[in-house]
Amino acid sequence: DRRHVLAINYIYEIPGLGQRLGNKVLSAVLDKWTLSGITTFSTGAPFTPTLAWSGTAPDVTGSDSSEAARVNVVGNPWIDPGERTFGRNFKTEAFAAPVPCSATNQSIACFGNAGTNIMYGPGFNNWDVTLAKQIPIGLGEKYQLRFRAEAYNVFNHTQFSSYDTTARFNPSTLALAAPNFGAYSATRPPRTMSFSLRFEF
Repeated sequence: DRRHVLAINYIYEIPGLGQRLGNKVLSAVLDKWTLSGITTFSTGAPFTPTLAWSGTAPDVTGSDSSEAARVNVVGNPWIDPGERTFGRNFKTEAFAAPVPCSATNQSIACFGNAGTNIMYGPGFNNWDVTLAKQIPIGLGEKYQLRFRAEAYNVFNHTQFSSYDTTARFNPSTLALAAPNFGAYSATRPPRTMSFSLRFEF
C-alpha cells in the first residue's frame, strides 16, 4: 500500500536551430535531439516495527503459541516531516517492551499490541532522463545512427529507502536499548549513466 504515487512520462523534441537558420553544418550538430524521461514521486512502503532484546529474551510469547512477540505501542509515533532528522524519523518513545508473561499470567497482553504495517517508510522522488539524437549518415532515410545518453537518478541526490525498524530492549530493565532505532538505514542507488551509439537500418 503506497498511498500516493505519481509517475510522469514525457518526450520532447528539441527545436532544430540549424534548420531554422538554413545551415547544414549547424543542422547536423544541433537538430534532431530528443529529451525524454520518467519522473516518479512516491510515498513510502508500509512496515511493521519488530521486537528484539539486547540479552537473553524473557518469555513474552506464551507457552501455547508459536507467534513471535510484538512490541507495545504506547503513543503516537508520528513526527511532522519538518522536525525529522537523519537519526529520528518517528517517536521511538511511543514503543515499549511487552511485559513478560510470567508477570501477567500468560495473558494476551504479553504478545505486545503492534499491528501489521502500522507505519510507513521514507518516500522518494526520482528522475530518469534520456537525451537522444538521430545522426544522418548520407545513406538515405532508412539508415542512420542514433546516439543515446541515459541517466538514472540524474540529479544524484540521496534517496533514503528504509529506517532501522527494530526496537531493541534491555531484558532486565525493559528500557529501550536501540540508539539507531528510527534512523535511516539504507539508500537507493546513486546516479547511473550509460551511453550508446546504434546503427539503424
